Amino acid sequence: MSQQSASNIVADDFYLRFENEFLLTGRELEIVQNLTLHGYNNRDLAASLKISEKTIKNHVGNILKKTSTKSSRQLQALVFCRMFSETDPKGYEPNHI
Repeated sequence: MSQQSASNIVADDFYLRFENEFLLTGRELEIVQNLTLHGYNNRDLAASLKISEKTIKNHVGNILKKTSTKSSRQLQALVFCRMFSETDPKGYEPNHI
């Protein structure tokens, strides 16, 4: 198995756990992935997922509530902190986001 394939499996597994922990819908998870992996803004997300910006804003609002974050940037920080704390053998836990 290539290193990229292994990395994709680890990332997919992480996102599935994130989805379950925060009770995200499939579409909400797709938005979280696009925000964190590609850094898309609402317009980019809407174009990528072929839905309106208003729908994206509704989904992002729901995601922020479910994850107790206040902005897309804070959500990205939460995802990255969780992702890296899972891969850090020392069990690093960020103090705050």
